[in-house]
Amino acid sequence: MGVRRKPIQLLRRVAEYREHARRRKTHGRLRLRHRPRHRFRNGRPEPFERLHRHALLPAADHQGLQHHRRHAIHLPPEGKQHGPALPAMGPDDRSRMEILGPTFLEIALRVALVLAALSIAALLAIVAVRLGAGRKIKHASRFRHISEPVVTSYLAGRTAKDEAAAQMRKDPEEALALLMELSDRLEPRDRTRLHPLFAGLPQLESEKAALTHRRWEIRLRAAERLGYFGDKSVAPALLDALHDDVLAVRFAAARSLAGLGDPAHVEPVLLAFDVPGEMNQRRVAEIVRDFGPETAGALLEILRGNGEKYSDSVLNTAVRVLGMLRAREAVGPVASLLKSPEFRVRLNAVRTLGLLGDRTVIPDIAALANDPSWEVRNMVVQALGKLRASQCIPALTAALADGAWWVRYSAASALHSLGDHGLDALRDAMNKSTDRYARDISRQMLEEQRVLETKEARP
Repeated sequence: MGVRRKPIQLLRRVAEYREHARRRKTHGRLRLRHRPRHRFRNGRPEPFERLHRHALLPAADHQGLQHHRRHAIHLPPEGKQHGPALPAMGPDDRSRMEILGPTFLEIALRVALVLAALSIAALLAIVAVRLGAGRKIKHASRFRHISEPVVTSYLAGRTAKDEAAAQMRKDPEEALALLMELSDRLEPRDRTRLHPLFAGLPQLESEKAALTHRRWEIRLRAAERLGYFGDKSVAPALLDALHDDVLAVRFAAARSLAGLGDPAHVEPVLLAFDVPGEMNQRRVAEIVRDFGPETAGALLEILRGNGEKYSDSVLNTAVRVLGMLRAREAVGPVASLLKSPEFRVRLNAVRTLGLLGDRTVIPDIAALANDPSWEVRNMVVQALGKLRASQCIPALTAALADGAWWVRYSAASALHSLGDHGLDALRDAMNKSTDRYARDISRQMLEEQRVLETKEARP
């Protein structure tokens, strides 16, 4: 048996053999045939020595191990190459080697210099932008510090209009922003006093042209600004903006038209937002209210011509605004809508009649106490409470047993608002009613209003 190698020599031999196997595309595996774990000699089993120990020995040591192996593993002679020969280097390979040669460092250096130059240029641009923004902020602050007292003095009557307008023309863009901010602080009736200063600014025509810009942000800004000028000549452009594809632009144009205060623009605004939905109708109603008290006449014309021309959404918004304006002349036209087949129209009609405070419509409102819609029934009992309809106490007492909790609560609140007669009705319902819900809601209302103590209410 040959001389055994030390572990470091065995590892080196393993590495050499694996490299040889890789070249022969055997993936570094020893393709040894399966051996039995024992062999028999003289009738007794003797274990084989580990094959890998013999496979890792040098070629010279294989001769003494033939009695332990069926096949010897022959290692290739040193210096001999197995497998296909490497192809010769072509012109392209030489060019690539030249690139990776001495010129590579020069190319890398040039690329680094270019990147450094670009970084410095970007840094300088950022610094320039920041410096420009800082100068602009300082200029705006200085202009506002000088101009705001001038405008305040003009509103107080201590400064002439020409002097204030001359100060505004020194920086029209900053002056427009300042006047818009001051206008928002004033009451609607006082904003017209700033219109002469707005008229002295040169941005009117440019803002009108911006309403047709391809970017919606610019159209939105123009629609918001034009309402502050108070110039009737911007109305056609704003009416066209009511048909913009962006809803925010349409709302801004409607608010600007409301700032002009022309009732003739009420109908186009309502038709531009003829869409269902509680939130949209509420927003449109708030915009139409800003047209002023003169809007009531235009809204009444809409109610009188509701046959075929206007949708339920338009009618709902018109009725809402009449209630906000407290237009007492609208009682008759609004009461005629109590018989509408659309429950939202009936709902808004009852709400508006409750706000107008005309007690002559109490019977018409009480007739809807059994309306199929719980929202209408809830609004009916609220309106009866606002109108102090003491003659409707039986109807309110019956509503204490309604299937909808809000109707029961509103009925109890309405009875409490009617004074002693209403409180007596609540006590009777709490003690004598056969309906459990009526007893519970009556007790809850009396406890909330501290009419009776909790111990008294709960035996």
